[in-house]
Amino acid sequence: MASAGIFDLKWDTTNSNLPTSLAKAIHDRGIPVPSLPYRVMSADILVEGCGWIELSIQIRSKRDTEDEPSYPQVEVFTPNGKHIGSRRPIECWNFIAEKKKLDKRKRPRTRY
Repeated sequence: MASAGIFDLKWDTTNSNLPTSLAKAIHDRGIPVPSLPYRVMSADILVEGCGWIELSIQIRSKRDTEDEPSYPQVEVFTPNGKHIGSRRPIECWNFIAEKKKLDKRKRPRTRY
């Protein structure tokens, strides 16, 4: 096993990972997002020939005094240290949740 690289979790997905009650209030009533004590950072880790892993973490939202932001990092190990990449998260779980909502609206089948 060898290191395939160190990847930054540099995409802020806090708004899409809000608690259900808060997200509903923001969406339905148009309430602005309050300042939260945390941020959710994520990235998709691509595994060649297999797919991807959506990696999300929650960090404190303290303000850095530095000009250059520092992102959380993850180191990935694979055989021979190859075949790994990263990209902006596509948040696939949102698509699955919406699909389940649509399936619940359908009329149930009657069985004879």
